[in-house]
Amino acid sequence: MPALVLALSLVAGAAAAAPPPPPADAAYAEGHYEKAFKLYLAAADAGEPKAQYRVGFLYLKGWGTAADPKRAAAWFQKAADQGHVLGQFQVGMLQRMGYGMEKDAAKGADWIFKAAAQGNAFAQDMYGGLLNTGDGVAKDRTLAVQWFQKAADQGLDAAQYNLGKTWEEGWVSKPDLKAALKLYRAAADQGLGPAQAALARLTTDKDPAEAYLWYSLAGREGVTVKKAVWDNLRKRLTIRQIDKAQKRADAFKPRPRLRFADFASFD
Repeated sequence: MPALVLALSLVAGAAAAAPPPPPADAAYAEGHYEKAFKLYLAAADAGEPKAQYRVGFLYLKGWGTAADPKRAAAWFQKAADQGHVLGQFQVGMLQRMGYGMEKDAAKGADWIFKAAAQGNAFAQDMYGGLLNTGDGVAKDRTLAVQWFQKAADQGLDAAQYNLGKTWEEGWVSKPDLKAALKLYRAAADQGLGPAQAALARLTTDKDPAEAYLWYSLAGREGVTVKKAVWDNLRKRLTIRQIDKAQKRADAFKPRPRLRFADFASFD
């Protein structure tokens, strides 16, 4: 998932200076949350959707003010009603959980859909998952795959993993292990443990040394690898091969992951 890249405009060989951030954003970025909360609250009361979202987020986290799920949900709702994509996503998540607002899986799914339709990769992946299980929406695996694809195309590791599973298991067509491996690898390169384990599993027969590498990395990400799996690999590998795989694991540096705040709509 490539992080958004900011282009630098060069004038006469020098980089153009970026405009200073607004006071609320500057305070927030520097961790001065009490100051940021007061400034955002004033703007939120005036109807600014980004400020409404930030006030909700600060209430949710308890940063700069006492944590208050109900007030967080209320401010997220105000932002969502104005089309703020992250506000929509947060309302959807909170409503599904019944945290700070009445629990309603169907309404929560609808808000997640609205955020997904605006292009938020996290919402797209989440909505694909809801379609897969039929949680708050009619179950539709074909449509789920389409939403996983949209999020995966943006580089979201979880969506790449989920889409890989659809190809491995043949949700809407015959299984395609080549396609699954490509997607698992894309997510594994970003350090996603389950994808690393899936990649290792599919490469064990063909390349046990490569499988050892990916299982090692998956284990470091908290994935449990059964003893029988390790025993099988060690029987097939020499000490030198194992040592080389471990050194590769030690040198592994994951590619940057897409973060929730990487969306322009956050600002």
